[in-house]
Amino acid sequence: MNLSRKWLNEFVKIDVPDREFAEAMTLSGSKVEGTSDLGAEISNVVVGKILSMERHSDSDHMWVCRLDVGREEPIQIVTGAWNIHPGDLVPVALHKSTLPGGKKIEKGKLRGVLSDGMMCGLSELGLDERDFPYAAVTAAAILGDYHPIDLAKPSIPADIQPGHKIFGPVAAAKVDEVKNIGGDMWSCMMHNPEKDGPKYLFVKTACQNIHTGDMVAYNTKADAICTLADLHAEQKEFPHCIPDGIFVLQEECKPGDDIKPVIGLDDHVVEFEITPNRPDCLSVIGLAREVSATFDVPCEFHQPEVKGGAEGVLTDLLDVETPDADLVPRYTARMVRNVKIAPSPKWMRERLRAMGVRPINNIVDITNYVMLEYGQPMHAFDYRYVSGGKIIVRRAAEGEKLTTLDGREHTLNANHLVIADQGRAVGLAGIMGGLNSEIVADTADVVFESACFDGTCIRKGALALGMRTEASAKFEKGLDPMNTLPAVNRACELVELLGAGEVVDGVIDILNNVPQPTVLKLEPDKINALLGTQVPGEEMVRILRRLDFAVEGDQVTVSPSPAPTMASLKFWWMTHSWEATNRVPMVTPSAPRARAAARPRPSATPPAAMTGMSSARAAALVRTKVPTISRPGCPAHSQPSMMTASTPSFWAESACLTATHLCITLMPAPWNAAI
Repeated sequence: MNLSRKWLNEFVKIDVPDREFAEAMTLSGSKVEGTSDLGAEISNVVVGKILSMERHSDSDHMWVCRLDVGREEPIQIVTGAWNIHPGDLVPVALHKSTLPGGKKIEKGKLRGVLSDGMMCGLSELGLDERDFPYAAVTAAAILGDYHPIDLAKPSIPADIQPGHKIFGPVAAAKVDEVKNIGGDMWSCMMHNPEKDGPKYLFVKTACQNIHTGDMVAYNTKADAICTLADLHAEQKEFPHCIPDGIFVLQEECKPGDDIKPVIGLDDHVVEFEITPNRPDCLSVIGLAREVSATFDVPCEFHQPEVKGGAEGVLTDLLDVETPDADLVPRYTARMVRNVKIAPSPKWMRERLRAMGVRPINNIVDITNYVMLEYGQPMHAFDYRYVSGGKIIVRRAAEGEKLTTLDGREHTLNANHLVIADQGRAVGLAGIMGGLNSEIVADTADVVFESACFDGTCIRKGALALGMRTEASAKFEKGLDPMNTLPAVNRACELVELLGAGEVVDGVIDILNNVPQPTVLKLEPDKINALLGTQVPGEEMVRILRRLDFAVEGDQVTVSPSPAPTMASLKFWWMTHSWEATNRVPMVTPSAPRARAAARPRPSATPPAAMTGMSSARAAALVRTKVPTISRPGCPAHSQPSMMTASTPSFWAESACLTATHLCITLMPAPWNAAI
């Protein structure tokens, strides 16, 4: 389980170094496997603003750029990227900078021209277009970059001029001026290739690789600048018109700013090893509660608020049945209408990425976000593919087939639990959704599922199909059924916050098993006796309350959990594991001679009242349980003795047996020479 410390700070404010944080959490019972700094491999990379661009005198595709990087004087960088323009803000790796993968950047010369560093694309920073969707490059077909595959039969003449027809309504046009008109859109002023129209045209385009003086293919009928796809051209025909380039920033930043906070790589991630008996810690909220108790700082939790108001009545639009109630302790569902599929906002993408989840789109990201935040797996169905508006959670029919979101077809049996409509399965419950109900670009209505399934059933089903997923890993440990409603409400709240749709009023909530809280007796004396500690009862109560346990007198109420045994274990563990561990005194081992000197000498004759058997009987019993070598003559007593064969050569142990005690005496090596 990964934990973003920036995300954690939303619930509990902790400002301690990673090492101190990891040690404290491990001692408190939440074992930390390791910590990482997301931006550790990046150094000396800043925001730069392009001041000017000139074509390289010795290259047909390179540019010489002057940039403001927050220093007294601008720097010069040579690049082969075409998607940049004066005024753009870009990441700049300065002289002696480092990038992910151990890549080092130093100044040098490119075709005789000095370059003081490198402008970075997404890949150089360890990112991709899912992290920053707006960074995707749409490339126009620049005619000056055309290289025919067959030199004898070029598709575009080498001597083509503005106004020449390429094919159909497509003609060559020269760009006189390029201006950014906001976001990813550009306005290009061009000479009109048609003689009977205005002299100049102003064409809007999303292609970022166009510059003043370029000649482009212009579709006079569509009033659009053509891409390679529009010309049915191959990439090798336009080798420099590629859908890649420099990362042009649209974030709030200025020249000289450290790039890591700008792109969200200033976060630190803690990796926890969560034991199977602590599924409550498989979430940001669960770990925040542990952090709050460990560091004795307050923790603030948010209660989801959903406005609702979308058209329709939920019970008229959707119905849910759970014929196998023993496998579905709880099933909760809500509906969102008029969904707008789009990329998630930056803050959500950053948190998902830090937790090891790649952003996809706003709806899918919301379900993943809630799963990480609440520890409650969720799924979103495209409502139009739920036949009859009815969801049935049932056992699969023998031989029933389902293609999951990963594109694999599975043959199911009665041991698998499926989410189905009136005619077919649309998902593997607790494992993965079906491809036939996937969220796509034109999805309009979505059903959010937040359910609690039987852990054993999910584990066996995932194992049989060989497809253990993030969701199945959580379900198989046993989740709290009381968490489904807050989770689905949080998902709907995020939909409204992101403007991703309209939430229908009402909730469908089927509770087949009402869990009861477990009440345990708090026994400080017993706990201290077991641990060998002296933690006051008042302190135990304080610890438990910091962990959200209700304590009244000597009664501790444990919130409902999958099994009473787990609740009991959780109670005992929480009470003493981390607090008591720090109270156990540390003792430095002493040398053998010192141990021997410090050991008290036993009395020669044990009290008769304590003698329950003869010395011979006691010796016989000990010999049957401890592998030993018999030796006569203990120096301390005239009693039978034993020597251990594993004793180090310098010292010998003599075990003197009496009716009530076992006397261990260390003696010099000469006495031990016979062993």
